[in-house]
Amino acid sequence: MNSVTPTNYSFIHISEPDLTGHVSGWGSLNWSNAVRHVDTQLGRILDAINANATLTNDTALLITADHGGTGFSHTTASLLTNYTIPFFLFSPMTPTNTDLYSLFRNRGNPGTNRTDYNATPQPIRNADGGNIGLSLLGLPPIPGSFAVPIFGATNVVMNVARATNGTHTIWWPATANAFVLERASTLSGAIPWQTISNGVVNRGGMLTYSVTNLGGEFYRLRKL
Repeated sequence: MNSVTPTNYSFIHISEPDLTGHVSGWGSLNWSNAVRHVDTQLGRILDAINANATLTNDTALLITADHGGTGFSHTTASLLTNYTIPFFLFSPMTPTNTDLYSLFRNRGNPGTNRTDYNATPQPIRNADGGNIGLSLLGLPPIPGSFAVPIFGATNVVMNVARATNGTHTIWWPATANAFVLERASTLSGAIPWQTISNGVVNRGGMLTYSVTNLGGEFYRLRKL
């Protein structure tokens, strides 16, 4: 946290609540103390971020769990306490006390329902954490992933991720089906925009297109 050049992405797994739940039971005194310990450690992380001039106002923190628990296990998938998990997003762009569901156009609060994977909209799941993190870093979604929450209520944004290997990625929401990707070699005179129909791939709700000549061409999304 005190590094002059901190890493762009860090993953921390805190296992005490899970381990304690299996040994002492979810909701037990020992489990509650383990959760309090995790809360203290998260507070230390937040304090370190806010105290570091390099990190403050330029850092996002995703906090979630893989499951809940009842008794000494979490094997009964239909139990509310087993499939309900916390999911928090702390970032400079996120107002305090914001309902996370209000940030994503393709996610909906299921209440106490256990929503299957074919329902629309999907609830926020812990699997969404990977692509939320990539989106915050300005990177395209995980190839082949179907857990791609989309920031924003209505705006259609074309994103560009530059890669060190020379193959860059342009991506935008697949729900923007009234738009087409176009390319031009110059922005002078009568601009020769050409519609790109081949090479656009749907990756779990995001349309992606690979580019190798990003510096010599121009791209736009045009509404039909």
